[in-house]
Amino acid sequence: MSPEFLSEGMAIKDFLNPDRIIIGTYDKKAESIMTEIYNDFNCPVFKTNPGTAEMIKYASNIFLATKISYQCTAMAQRRGTTSI
Repeated sequence: MSPEFLSEGMAIKDFLNPDRIIIGTYDKKAESIMTEIYNDFNCPVFKTNPGTAEMIKYASNIFLATKISYQCTAMAQRRGTTSI
């Protein structure tokens, strides 16, 4: 699941400047390799198992979808319309 947490139209910028890195693996060698690959990034690195890494991804996506829904509702209200 790499790269993850990319914004539309900002893939390169987001990939080079992540707000976090999640490494999900059961294998210590794979964890070591991934840690080395992402060593130069200036952000928190979280190491966990693949299932937890997936749940972090899903929870983040759900949060972002909810945030967008509230922003759409607020925009509709400012315009005097209704949101779906």
